[in-house]
Amino acid sequence: MMQALMCNETNTENILPRRVVQVWKADLDTHAYQAGDFYKVLSQDEQCRALRYQFVTDRQRFIVARGILRFLLANYLDVHPHEIGFGIDYV
Repeated sequence: MMQALMCNETNTENILPRRVVQVWKADLDTHAYQAGDFYKVLSQDEQCRALRYQFVTDRQRFIVARGILRFLLANYLDVHPHEIGFGIDYV
């Protein structure tokens, strides 16, 4: 599945109809070997956050989770995963 998400093709099959919610589940350990590729599409802030994890396993899981999220959203939005911006609003 990740191979299909990682290609940079327009995917019109993933246009969501109104009032539809999709829930995705990923085994972060299964994709740990792709952490290096996912790391490249993370923002500078995400890369810094990843490097703060003390244990390699935790660091890889964070990178993979954010990378998968970026590829899923990029697929829906038809943009490169690195172009997606996340913000934090402290209330």
